[in-house]
Amino acid sequence: MRKIIMEEFNKDDDNINISKKNQNDPNIYDLLIDKIIEKKSPFCVGLDTNPHNIPDFLLEETKSELFLARQNSLTSQNQEYYILSNTFGFNNILIGNSILKFNKILIDKIKNYVPAVKIQIAFYELIGPYGLYIFKKTIDYAKQNNLFVISDIKRNDIDSTAKAYSDGFLSNNLKIKNYIVENFDSNFITINPYLGKDGLLPFIENCYKFNKGVFVLAKTSNPSSSQIQDKIIDGQELFKHVIKIIKETENELIEKLNKENIETNIFSNKSYLLNSKYNFYRAGIVVGATYPEVLQELRLKYPDIFFLIPGIGKQGGKISDIKKVFKDKYVGAIINVSRSVIFAYLEKKTNPEYFAEEALNEIKRLNDEFNS
Repeated sequence: MRKIIMEEFNKDDDNINISKKNQNDPNIYDLLIDKIIEKKSPFCVGLDTNPHNIPDFLLEETKSELFLARQNSLTSQNQEYYILSNTFGFNNILIGNSILKFNKILIDKIKNYVPAVKIQIAFYELIGPYGLYIFKKTIDYAKQNNLFVISDIKRNDIDSTAKAYSDGFLSNNLKIKNYIVENFDSNFITINPYLGKDGLLPFIENCYKFNKGVFVLAKTSNPSSSQIQDKIIDGQELFKHVIKIIKETENELIEKLNKENIETNIFSNKSYLLNSKYNFYRAGIVVGATYPEVLQELRLKYPDIFFLIPGIGKQGGKISDIKKVFKDKYVGAIINVSRSVIFAYLEKKTNPEYFAEEALNEIKRLNDEFNS
């Protein structure tokens, strides 16, 4: 189930090493912004695929496939179903495969209208180890369909553990001893800042090493965020101290890389701009649409930080407020929409078999509203 390939390495993986390939690659945020402009859509669809909301007909289809696999294990595909169901349990495979089928149908329907998906890991961990397998399969399928993937994991820990999280989700071709192992390989992830610089640094390092991005929780969209994030310390809210630490951490890394004379000129510009035409840091921040005044204040103060903006739809955020934080219409942020899109069929009480069409209709409506 998990491909492992042995390969000898000649370089020390513990050191930051920017390859020639990465030197010539556009900054990940440049690529994302170009895709936003191409599709005229600043939205990413959150695959918060709560199995309780999956249409019953998908479960029945999947159940029939599993029963067939149990009865006939002659083909390689059926053998795989049979082995997995005996390893993880029939019900876990049933729910997991139904989630994956739901995700694939959605991706096929929306892929030409949005630049990215954000996959919330909680709904995959919900069904245990097999859920992480489905999480990975969803990442792979989205990337195969030319969508950027934000893995919404909100991880962090002390430096050594943070490095393990970072390597697991951001590295390409992770080396363990003399073996390359397949990992999650997301384009972006969400992380929390509560452990300070030594918890942030391993993630930001891998952003430079593998041309990836992170979004750090700053001012989140949930109502109780103010209980902690708005606490006044030294005359300003805690979330503003967090953003300052995020920038300091990345700037210190860039200064270090310059001093070490890495074999590429990618860091020669000490103003952090890298080779980016849009000039954004690799560490973005999460700022909720439910706090439009904060969004506008932070955009004015931090024109060089890219925003991930949740809170549209069910949480009450308005597109009219968010449009003001973009530069040149499409530059500077990506807006997450989840339940209001993927489960639009429930809101509209339509035939569950048309769930993907209803999701597409909602995305088209959002794009039209943003572009109006």
